[in-house]
Amino acid sequence: MKTMTPGRVTIKPISAKLYRDTETFGKMDPYVKIHVGGHTFRSKTKNNAGKTPSWNDVFEFHRGSEELMMIYIYDEDTITDDLVCQASFNLSCITEGANNVFKDYLSMEYHGKRAGDLYIEISFLSSLTSSYPTYGSGMAMAYPSPSPTYAPPPTMTYSAPVTYQPPVQYPTYVPPTYTSAPQYQPQPSYSAPMYSSPTYSAPSYPPPSYSTSPAPLPSYQPIQPTYTSSAPTYPPSTGYPQYPPQYPPQYPPQYPPQYPPYYGGPKQPLPCLLYTSPSPRDRG
Repeated sequence: MKTMTPGRVTIKPISAKLYRDTETFGKMDPYVKIHVGGHTFRSKTKNNAGKTPSWNDVFEFHRGSEELMMIYIYDEDTITDDLVCQASFNLSCITEGANNVFKDYLSMEYHGKRAGDLYIEISFLSSLTSSYPTYGSGMAMAYPSPSPTYAPPPTMTYSAPVTYQPPVQYPTYVPPTYTSAPQYQPQPSYSAPMYSSPTYSAPSYPPPSYSTSPAPLPSYQPIQPTYTSSAPTYPPSTGYPQYPPQYPPQYPPQYPPQYPPYYGGPKQPLPCLLYTSPSPRDRG
């Protein structure tokens, strides 16, 4: 059977780096809870510390046969506190080896997944090498504190009593006398001048006279247009140019027909393009 080394175990949770957040809105209020044997320790709650809380709590107990220590970090709520993460620590790491102090980050888990790191200091002082009395297994112990040392009281020195001196006599205060204020003649009273408001009379105009009968319209003499019975005279026509007949007519006719150039005079309509036989007058 393995023999457990009794002694005093000191636990100091310092700070934590949490990777899991149980709050949807706001920040967490974390605290540390430790179970070892029949002992349960709880740190102070750090309100609104979120994922980076820190503590200054110190827990001590006397180790008898305890070997496994459970460490939990909770988020304090109004109804039920939520578990953030947890870890276990074997006390034999500091009670059986040469190093009796563990001060490092302890990996915390939640449902098998890493949820944070707790920076903690756990120290062990064996009862076999210390002068402290040993108590039963699993019992928390209180250690006597050394008696305080007080400084000697200060030495009091007294001097000769002070001779009483009579108070200084001061001259009696005589208030100054003032003469009556000079009399001034009353100022003359002034009355505001009275002004009469001017009166204005509107000018009178004779009413306009209007006649009921309309004014007569001016008379106009109608102007009769004059027409002449004779027809207008026009200058005699110069006639059409004479063309020598062509016998027989040339076929096909030339299109367009060639006409002599225009030499002045009023323009006449173009001759018809119909070829007719010359009249006897044209032939003679």
